[in-house]
Amino acid sequence: MLNELIWFATVCNINKKGTATEAEVRTFLRDTQGRPDLAEAFSTSYLLAGPE
Repeated sequence: MLNELIWFATVCNINKKGTATEAEVRTFLRDTQGRPDLAEAFSTSYLLAGPE
């Protein structure tokens, strides 16, 4: 999960996307990364708030 979330954050950073919804993270894990197991297991508690 950690590696996939780091990759998601990297993609967001590259695209200058400052916020993401839980649904966007789940979609990324399931559809982009092909990890439906991680999409189901994802919890917002895994995320840290960034600087505003």
